Amino acid sequence: KYRKDWFARIRKAHNAFSEISFGCYYRTRLSPLLDDPKTTPKRKDTFKAFDLVPFEKVKVVILGQDPYYQVSGKVPYATGLAFALNPRALKKTRLNSLKGGKSLRTILKAIASELGQNISDSPAIDLETLAHEGVLLLNTALTVKHNLPKSHLKAWKNFTAAVLLALNSKKDPIYYVLTCESAKAFAPLILAPHKIFFNYKHPSRCWRVSLRPKQRKTEICFFRDTKKQLGINWGSVLSTTTSNR
Repeated sequence: KYRKDWFARIRKAHNAFSEISFGCYYRTRLSPLLDDPKTTPKRKDTFKAFDLVPFEKVKVVILGQDPYYQVSGKVPYATGLAFALNPRALKKTRLNSLKGGKSLRTILKAIASELGQNISDSPAIDLETLAHEGVLLLNTALTVKHNLPKSHLKAWKNFTAAVLLALNSKKDPIYYVLTCESAKAFAPLILAPHKIFFNYKHPSRCWRVSLRPKQRKTEICFFRDTKKQLGINWGSVLSTTTSNR
């Protein structure tokens, strides 16, 4: 129900800067990727971030590169939410056994460190509880070809730009985390009053700013501060295997 509103806003933003209509762009550049059986995640999950977070409720945008490109049998690791892992694709979901989830492990450890909480053996690696908190978990490309990272970045560039331009219309500040070089390229599109907190070359390093307690007084504790300022319950992903919502 949220996706329709999102797409209306994305279409308007896209048509304001592109000579090609959004409909034509979607039909010629994105649809072939979505129809390709070697594309991950599955088509029904590609826009999950927009299905779970209404436009009006966005508080934080975490922008990654592209989805996990691994597939377990016919089940993709990617879920449609940036950094989230599909529990059904993994034989084990214990934190130390997460295959291909180095960045996710680092994020979970940073959350636990800042909030002073423990991580259970089976955290909520689908991250859907964060989406319900107003966290838009977005990649600069929403699809990728199996086992070929960065393969769809160029095709999704206009779509991602349109999303960020649409979000500029929100009056309340959005907190952006740009976790990699691909995400940093979109920084000029993010206008005041919105704020950019992290701007890193690789997502596994982005969150290490929170893992050095001795230097905490001189560094931003993103998860702790946004919990206090925005009411986001980051700790919701530390203790359950999958989202109950």
